[in-house]
Amino acid sequence: MITYSIHEKTVNFRCKWDTIHNTITITDRTDTTKRNVFEYITLPRSNMQLKGRWLGKNTFMQLTNMPIDSFILIKDKFLFTEEDQ
Repeated sequence: MITYSIHEKTVNFRCKWDTIHNTITITDRTDTTKRNVFEYITLPRSNMQLKGRWLGKNTFMQLTNMPIDSFILIKDKFLFTEEDQ
């Protein structure tokens, strides 16, 4: 798993799936003592709900299955200006 910050900094994690206990363990690649465990529920249409702790905070998320072809990526920079009136 890779996370992106607002400043486009990336952090890599390892994911271990346990289909018997319905958990996903996400471990920092550089510090294996940092673990985040999520319980998951499979929903219709291959969607999922995850519940666990991320960076010390209780986290709940719902993931929607999307084909990678449907993503629109824009890598252009935008210039915002403020004009006095």
